[in-house]
Amino acid sequence: MKLSLNALIFASMALVGHQVLASPQLRAERRNADGPTISTLTYRGPITPGGDDVTLSGTAEDIHRQIRERNPTFNPDDFPSVRDAKAKRAAEGDLVARTGVGRVCDIPGETVSTSDIQENIRYVRDLPGNCNVDGGPSKCARISCSYGNAIFFCNDNAYPLSIACNYLATNYAEWIVTACQQDGRVKGQRFDTENWNVIIKRDSC
Repeated sequence: MKLSLNALIFASMALVGHQVLASPQLRAERRNADGPTISTLTYRGPITPGGDDVTLSGTAEDIHRQIRERNPTFNPDDFPSVRDAKAKRAAEGDLVARTGVGRVCDIPGETVSTSDIQENIRYVRDLPGNCNVDGGPSKCARISCSYGNAIFFCNDNAYPLSIACNYLATNYAEWIVTACQQDGRVKGQRFDTENWNVIIKRDSC
């Protein structure tokens, strides 16, 4: 899988015990010239309600396929964290998205369809475990990508981060869509105060 990202996006970053089931090849990284290292997402979490955590690699779409291979009856709504994330988004609507701080909508690169990226967000939101990115600075994991629509989880800390996937989806990716969409298209970036951020833009996938 070819991983690429316009390095100019990340200039703004200066401002502000598991069972391993995935193939080692999926952890390949690529260093872009003068830009961040883009790596494959590592997921750690349950695939059955109350079950042990497992480690899987790939985009959220890949991880859902791997989960269903191991648990054909997988239903995201069986997991309290997924249900809570959906309920929180439904209750808050656009209010949080419109009042957040740290938004950058006019980032370099191409926009994606707002309706298409919602499907990517759904895949990330429906993962009941954590999305992981290596320690930085300038380390990003591509957490979702299909038909050119991509979501990135980027870390400018020296240590790795592990954040609930559904939190990234509902509090960051959804926020970008609501705050930055225009004429049915969107791209953007939202920063966290803890020195990491989420990006939506077009990418090769």
